Amino acid sequence: MGAGADEGRRSVRLGRLDAVLAAGYPQVPEARVPGLYEEAVISDRIRLAVPPGHPLAGGEGPRDLAEFAGRPWLLDRASRLGRLALHLCADAGFVPDVVSDIGDMQAVFGLVSLGWGVALAPDLAPDRPGHPVVRVPLKGVDPVRRITLVVREGARNSPPVAALLPAVREAADELRRSARDRRA
Repeated sequence: MGAGADEGRRSVRLGRLDAVLAAGYPQVPEARVPGLYEEAVISDRIRLAVPPGHPLAGGEGPRDLAEFAGRPWLLDRASRLGRLALHLCADAGFVPDVVSDIGDMQAVFGLVSLGWGVALAPDLAPDRPGHPVVRVPLKGVDPVRRITLVVREGARNSPPVAALLPAVREAADELRRSARDRRA
């Protein structure tokens, strides 16, 4: 079952779930939920996904987000990543032309690869097979995604959670190694 970070946190707080992985973006403030413990698991950079051959996809280093002001954008306005995109675009002096309100990253990568628009994408989000995109670093901003394991404060030392924490840490380490190998 897929759930948004807010819904997942509520489910943990209400005891419907023992734990959930939740993504957050330090650049987008969020209210802290009392009674929950969150342990940092992994973080990754956010870059702009553009289609291969895009004129601004060259290897010239980071690009100003404002250079993408006139481009169509793919984002889910209701998601935290979408709110981050809107926030960064506003800071860069423009409102993005959202042509598809979509949050599924694999669908987003497919549309980006076809030239339908550009989108913010976390580095650890895997490319869609057969639909390559170029991830462009942003100049002057360094947005990141932080993934945390969320449990009830009182359940932190329970046997299931105590067994889960090391497994999640190990999986995060493997993900880091895999990401490094892809970049090498």
